[in-house]
Amino acid sequence: MKLFVFNPENDLALANNQWNFIAPASARKMRLDLEMLPVWWTSETDRVWVTRYPVHQPLDLLSLNDRFLLHPDTCPVDRIEPWGWSPLIKSQLQRGGVDDSLLPDEELLRTLREFSGRKFAVRVLQELRSEAAVHARWSDALCGRSYYCTSTEQIDALFRQYERTILKAPWSGSGKGLRLGQPQLQPPLTGWCTRLIREQGGVVVEPLYNKVCDFACEFRSDGQGHVCYEGLSLFTTTHQGAYSGNVVAPETEKENILAQWLDLRLLDWVCCELSRILSDSLGNVYCGPLGVDMMVCRSDDGRFLLHPCVEINLRMTMGMVALELQRWLARGVQARYYIDYSANGEELKKRALEDAECRPPCFLDGKLIGGCLSLTPVYSDTNYRACLLVESVASE
Repeated sequence: MKLFVFNPENDLALANNQWNFIAPASARKMRLDLEMLPVWWTSETDRVWVTRYPVHQPLDLLSLNDRFLLHPDTCPVDRIEPWGWSPLIKSQLQRGGVDDSLLPDEELLRTLREFSGRKFAVRVLQELRSEAAVHARWSDALCGRSYYCTSTEQIDALFRQYERTILKAPWSGSGKGLRLGQPQLQPPLTGWCTRLIREQGGVVVEPLYNKVCDFACEFRSDGQGHVCYEGLSLFTTTHQGAYSGNVVAPETEKENILAQWLDLRLLDWVCCELSRILSDSLGNVYCGPLGVDMMVCRSDDGRFLLHPCVEINLRMTMGMVALELQRWLARGVQARYYIDYSANGEELKKRALEDAECRPPCFLDGKLIGGCLSLTPVYSDTNYRACLLVESVASE
């Protein structure tokens, strides 16, 4: 039996790196409101750790009601799969009664944290660009430079080298830990960089690119030395960089979208190289899903280029959720997966009721063929819900 845990605060917990970290109220609320989300990618024998049994009609309809646990120590669990690993989730699982033999030790947690940091993504990007230089066919089709700086002098030199830059903390939450660069380093940015160098070891500096499209390639590591490509994630973000939604569609449909900008043979080559690099580096120490964020960028001369490694998320991702949700769609159906938020619980409940009335989920043989499916329940105090909205159905 596999036990799933939804802990979306994991990136913040890694940045803090303490077992007793207290996440911001918004992150804790998101975890509470969406805690049952992993049930949509469980098998019959798996369970999801929740703080309360959800009251949600689709669970009855699709026979998913028996896949929840309030206390992890009440069932014979043989594997744990949280959203991501950190000292915080390990301590929470220990307090829940999970046996230490199922949890990573301190050395493994340190290793996973290093692979989760942006310094590792810098290394992977450099290796990809080096391999592309050997294969001259693709060297001019890629863009992307990234630098891990351990001094303010290095940062200032990059400010003078590149007209526009962005700075990133080695560990931070989605859309967090970012600052725009300056013509030269000066306060208050100097203080921000100095603090990160002191607390996290460095700062990542990158030139800014003319982004056309965000997407990601999703992988899974078996922990036995093999990291395999799983599929594409076409996602959108807010102006602040926070996640807002995903396309849920067959791979061919997503590939057709990217093909308007990229040669898909380039993408195949990048994914093969990433599988090799990630297998060699972390394939034997990490077991679970991971995603590599990428970008299509426009060059100064108007060409479309691929940035093959913007971020590496060593954890479950919303893109992987979108891939898993594909199983619930009928053939020919394309949908959008998104997180709906309102600071006012009553307002969110009103939107959920309107969806239930105006575009109720329609199923055929257990597959969604129309409407909007709320993947998580909405109560009067709920601020977040996950939704799967059918946007098109191909005609036979």
